[in-house]
Amino acid sequence: MTKFFRKLLPVDWGQPEPMLPNRDAFLQINKRPVLYQEISTRTLQESLDELQQYLHDKGYLSTMSGKFDAETDRAVRAFQRKHNLLADGVVGILTWVCLYYPTLSRHSNRQASPDIKAAIKTLQMILREEGFSIKDASDSFGRDTEKAVKVFQSRYGLKGDGVVSAVCWAVLLGMRRRVNGGFLQEIYPLVPQSLFLCDQLLMIVFIVLGMYLNPISTAHIPPRLSNAVATAYALTCIVPMLLDRIPWRSFDRSKLPLLRYAPFVCVGMFWDLIFKALERLIENVVSAS
Repeated sequence: MTKFFRKLLPVDWGQPEPMLPNRDAFLQINKRPVLYQEISTRTLQESLDELQQYLHDKGYLSTMSGKFDAETDRAVRAFQRKHNLLADGVVGILTWVCLYYPTLSRHSNRQASPDIKAAIKTLQMILREEGFSIKDASDSFGRDTEKAVKVFQSRYGLKGDGVVSAVCWAVLLGMRRRVNGGFLQEIYPLVPQSLFLCDQLLMIVFIVLGMYLNPISTAHIPPRLSNAVATAYALTCIVPMLLDRIPWRSFDRSKLPLLRYAPFVCVGMFWDLIFKALERLIENVVSAS
């Protein structure tokens, strides 16, 4: 039984696989410059001078040499560490965003500086271009602005906390794909977490249906509804990984979207056997260790 599950789940049980790329692979992308039609050595030099001027004004850099020298590298790394970025000395999108756009939230209204007010005004302009209706003052981060930010974050898979951080600014300024607004999105912008919960809920429903509408074994008495839901929820954390290993025949999910949940009816029919198999698997793993 253990060998069977190990074949279905080809995981190194000793050491977990690394989740992040190595540094060289990361820098291959991160060091690539932004390219556009008017780019030239002059525009690159202007960007470098602008960077050094900002770092000098903020106290990170003492000498503006016009070159990306060792002192500039140290200043960039210090700035990145202060803003909780990867301190690699590479001035990428997020570093530029932190240089020019402050973090905004409802608390930004307290003793807001001219730079904060200008950033709020820019934020509201972008949100209005996205189709949001904001009735707040042009330099006030009010309730409408916060609500629009949360909906925007949810629409593009960001944490919907209403805080405009560096990542949120980057997405606002163009680092995103245009959303294809369908019917559901016009009614309510479904966030990825909501889609995941809906998917898991449908799994639970079909597993419970398999428990109660089992045509094979009439002698077996299904558990109470509360226990059945709890059992189905536990199975949704295990069974999808096993089902992904089975080469199902492909079909058009756009025409039959609920057909992909049909295997979970079988899971509900044989839920007791699945739990017994998992129990034996755990016993074998514990005894082997």
